[in-house]
Amino acid sequence: MTVAGRDYKGAVRVVPNDRGGCDVINILELEDFLLGVVAREMDPKGPLEALKAQAIAARSHALHQICTSGNRSCDLVANLSQAYMGQPKLNKNIVLAIETTRGQVLVFKNKCFPSYFHSSCGGHTETEADIWETKNESMLPAAVVCPWCVRSSQNRWTFKISRSALRQILKEAGLTTGPTPSLSITRKTAGGHILRITIRSETGVLALSGEKFRALLGYGNLKSTLFDASSAPRSVNAPDEIIVFHGNGFGHGVGLCQFGAEQMARQGATSTKILNHYFPKARVQDRFVSK
Repeated sequence: MTVAGRDYKGAVRVVPNDRGGCDVINILELEDFLLGVVAREMDPKGPLEALKAQAIAARSHALHQICTSGNRSCDLVANLSQAYMGQPKLNKNIVLAIETTRGQVLVFKNKCFPSYFHSSCGGHTETEADIWETKNESMLPAAVVCPWCVRSSQNRWTFKISRSALRQILKEAGLTTGPTPSLSITRKTAGGHILRITIRSETGVLALSGEKFRALLGYGNLKSTLFDASSAPRSVNAPDEIIVFHGNGFGHGVGLCQFGAEQMARQGATSTKILNHYFPKARVQDRFVSK
């Protein structure tokens, strides 16, 4: 079936939502859903064991969402729960990764948990509790060192923004500041990801979580919350003071580091070994039974 120029397996249902519009829901088997997820999340030409690790993590995350969806009209939200844009062009490595891990899931305390994944952690993964300040019995409280990210193209990045542009972004989000906002990092995780950033100006003090601040400035600009900020000197060509962000990694940093998984696989690690590293308190189980 085709919707908005994209092909989808299974059926499509259109239901009204509470925003005055409609939601388009794709109804399909879990393994068919994974074909669209794994193909978007990782390079199909990458090592098979890394693709298998991604398939298991994606299956586990999806099952957790399904088991906790409650009365929602759908189990997962495309490109929020996981990257998904319908039926991809089939790739033999993606199909093989899903088929050879069929039914395999990650469990923690005999339950599926939100087994998150991201592009590159920048050298150290983080916990869900730290990054999103959430607490629930199903989350996995573990963070690990990742020595493989140093080779990632996203290991180092820079983003610049003027103070006036920053003020305008905050204003559009309903967060008014004075004309010269200044930033200070007030809390970090042990791995260096920013938990709290404080914005001071003539009108007072504004505190934001690292992830909230990243969302406001754009995920493609602040590629992670693993960054430092400094001011560049003014010049004739740039009379407005510039804030410079130097960062590492790409993504929220929780769970499976996809670049790290690829590098581990290239060094001979199996999918189970990869998952044991990034989810050290969990185990791979051949069959999941909802409890």
